[in-house]
Amino acid sequence: FCTTIDDTNLSFEELVTNLCDAVFCTAYRQNNKLKLYFERPTDNSVMLFNFRNIIPDSYKHDLTFGVMDDYDGLIYEYTDPADDSRINIYLPDKGAKNPKEVKSVGVRNKWQAHFNAYRLWNKLRFQRKSITFDAAPESELLVLRDRIAVADYRNGIH
Repeated sequence: FCTTIDDTNLSFEELVTNLCDAVFCTAYRQNNKLKLYFERPTDNSVMLFNFRNIIPDSYKHDLTFGVMDDYDGLIYEYTDPADDSRINIYLPDKGAKNPKEVKSVGVRNKWQAHFNAYRLWNKLRFQRKSITFDAAPESELLVLRDRIAVADYRNGIH
């Protein structure tokens, strides 16, 4: 993270979010403490959701093909430390018709910018499943971005 924090209109939460976005983390509050969750691959799920803890008639499963929200590319903008100019990284190339535009805050290193850009691009490309449901109260034990396992309820199979 390499920037000055001189904007007086930024709240503490916005400042922490900007800092976390630059280093692949998500900030959350738990028991009056601010904690960070580092995004990394995990082998095990934290909680299993099935017919016992999913509220009836609230399960909705969507499977999409292609890129989410019809984005066909990504434009990631970061600041060059040599002359403070804004530089764009185009993924997969400059020919995208509807690219998602991301303006980074605090990223001033070419390698960090490329890691961030490719991480966001891969999230866009490979996010295929979307599941929505209302869950029982034990779901409140989860933290934002925890991995969960969900039983497949398509076609009445339980």
